[in-house]
Amino acid sequence: MVETLIALGIITIGSLCLISTFYFFSNINSKFEAKSYAVFATQQILDDIRSKRISVLPTSGYEIRQVSYGQRAANIKINYCTVPSLCTSPTIRQILAEAMIDNKVLYEVNVVYSELQ
Repeated sequence: MVETLIALGIITIGSLCLISTFYFFSNINSKFEAKSYAVFATQQILDDIRSKRISVLPTSGYEIRQVSYGQRAANIKINYCTVPSLCTSPTIRQILAEAMIDNKVLYEVNVVYSELQ
């Protein structure tokens, strides 16, 4: 009888450890999935910008674009020429893109595009 109670206690403690570990890794997986989507969404927007002529892009300000895929949605804030010294020519633009999911910035990338002659 005592052995059964001790075994039950050990099994209960082991089960609680497994459940907490599962919960911990489930949260980590969700965070990595959100960050991966933020990177994907930002890349999609930057590819769209890259396909345009540099001279038609703004030299200041920002815009917010929304990217949706399945049940995920991300807002991408595109800041133009936050470093003015990188936008001295009509054929060069500096862009800072921030991917936000649930109003948290999960990914940020700073790029400089130029037209090739």
